[in-house]
Amino acid sequence: MAFGLDAFQNVAVTGSVSVLSHALHLYEVAAFNPSAAIAHVQLFDSSGTAGVTLGTTAALYILTVNPADSARTRWPGLRFTKGLVFAPTTTATGATGVAGGVNVEGAYG
Repeated sequence: MAFGLDAFQNVAVTGSVSVLSHALHLYEVAAFNPSAAIAHVQLFDSSGTAGVTLGTTAALYILTVNPADSARTRWPGLRFTKGLVFAPTTTATGATGVAGGVNVEGAYG
């Protein structure tokens, strides 16, 4: 992680998680999927989980993670105006959480 950034890490996530409830720039997100099925980590611009309805609310970005693998992406600063909520799901825009959980971490400022 770069100097001057804050980080988050969540292990074995199966549902929606609110990381921050204020504006931020996300610089990196990484995920490890220990399960035998593809997982999709949906990132939402929302001040909390109450503002996200999985399967209905459009994600700002979706990170796809293959089975028993990890994925990482970096940006010069992906802007979230309200806050950051993420949810690992079984399909890219779906509402079903990943049964085994996904480990998710990132860097923001």
